[in-house]
Amino acid sequence: ALALLFPWRISVIFIPISVALILGASIYRLYNKFPDFWKQHSQTIRLVNVILIFCLAVIGIIRFSIEYQEKNQNTESGLYSFVRDNKTAKDTYLIPIKDQDFRLETGAPVYVEFKSIPYLAEEVLIWYQRVQDAQEFYKEKKVSCSELNELAGDQGITQAVFETINTGEICPEWTLSYRDDTYQVWRFNQ
Repeated sequence: ALALLFPWRISVIFIPISVALILGASIYRLYNKFPDFWKQHSQTIRLVNVILIFCLAVIGIIRFSIEYQEKNQNTESGLYSFVRDNKTAKDTYLIPIKDQDFRLETGAPVYVEFKSIPYLAEEVLIWYQRVQDAQEFYKEKKVSCSELNELAGDQGITQAVFETINTGEICPEWTLSYRDDTYQVWRFNQ
C-alpha cells in the first residue's frame, strides 16, 4: 500500500524544504554565536554564495543538456517515432517490461507497463498478473507462437515489440511492420 502511494514524489517537495530549513537554522545559530565574524566577512560570504549558486546553475544546465542529447540519441527514438506516426485507436502493444517510456513517448496503449500501477485492489492484482505474464514471455530466447497468439486472442494485443537480436522468424499469424538495428514491431493478422 505504501509503495502505491508514491511517497518519493512528495519527497521532491519536502526534502528541499527540509534541507533549506535545517541549513537556515544552522546558519542562524552560527550567526548568533559568531556575530563579529559574519560582519567582518560579509562581502566574502556573499561572493562565495553568488559563485556557488552560479556554479550549481551551470552544472544543472550542463546536466539537462547532456540528458536531452542522450534522449535524442537513444536507440528507441526510431521505434517511438514509428509507433507515434502509425498507431490506431484499436492498437494495444505488448512491450518489454523494461521499456518504461514507450507509452508516454508514443501515446499508444500498452498491455502492461511496470511503472503504471493502478490503485484499486482488483486492478493491482490484474496488473501484477500482466507484469508476470510479460516478464515470462520476454524472458524466453525464442518467441512462443502459442503464447503470443493467446495474448493476442485473450488480451487484445495487436502489436508486439521485440528486440531485433532476440527475434528470428515470427509466427505466421504476425507480420513485420517495423525494423531497425534494435527493435522490431510485429502486427497481428486478425
